[in-house]
Amino acid sequence: MKQARARWRGAPSVGETTQQRLEQRRIGQFFWLLVSEMLVLRVHWLWYLVQMSINPLVFMVFLGFFWATDTRSIVYVATGTAALALMTSSMLSLGQEIGYLKETQAYEHYAVPISKLAFILALATKGMLLALPSAFITLLVASQVFSLHLSFSPATLLVMVLAGYSLAGLGAVIGFYSPNARVASLVTQLILPPMVYFAPVFVPAEKLPRIVASISVVMPTTYVASALRAVLRRSLDPHALFDIVVLLTITVVSLLVASAKVDWRANDAGRVK
Repeated sequence: MKQARARWRGAPSVGETTQQRLEQRRIGQFFWLLVSEMLVLRVHWLWYLVQMSINPLVFMVFLGFFWATDTRSIVYVATGTAALALMTSSMLSLGQEIGYLKETQAYEHYAVPISKLAFILALATKGMLLALPSAFITLLVASQVFSLHLSFSPATLLVMVLAGYSLAGLGAVIGFYSPNARVASLVTQLILPPMVYFAPVFVPAEKLPRIVASISVVMPTTYVASALRAVLRRSLDPHALFDIVVLLTITVVSLLVASAKVDWRANDAGRVK
């Protein structure tokens, strides 16, 4: 009777209160997991940034001076190297790190019952946050070296965050489903070149062979580079919105697929199936 009166007065039911507490607990777990992951880099973050930025920058300068001949090709080079930086810092690094942590059974550190999704989301967020600085540095250098008028807006940040999450989610899937660190490292290094060079990342789709252009529609880098070109040139058209929806879909699906591989067990806590 009291519960009925509480519902009639607009007060939350016992089930609703429990659900709210569960959601608050998951948010708290995600926050502290992310903080713990980021604190690992508090000493070597500068060297990590240099390492993740130097290869895309050198590659961009080389292509920009010796291959790009007009503004359109320079824009492709600038956004392509930004996509390369995002992929290297998120997908490749996170996939290899998860593979190493699996092999060394480092997940036994998480013996307490925590949300699998919060755990995976914290790892993906770490990968995304580490990818953003190198991508921004690449675009800023490109705008100065090649005198490009690029638009850095909230839409640019949104696309880069989604790009980082989608590629980090892919890295998480590779890391968790690889049997050991060697396989995870091998797979990430094998798929990176085709996803960058067999997709309209550095060159327009019409310049790719027909079969390569057909395959590129399933590659996340196709939509990362396309969305970056759109927002940086202030062209947020329906095609760009479609790219954003695709990146969001890839993010959600990859994180759910990765979380399905994590299995907290009472007698084997923190290990992965």
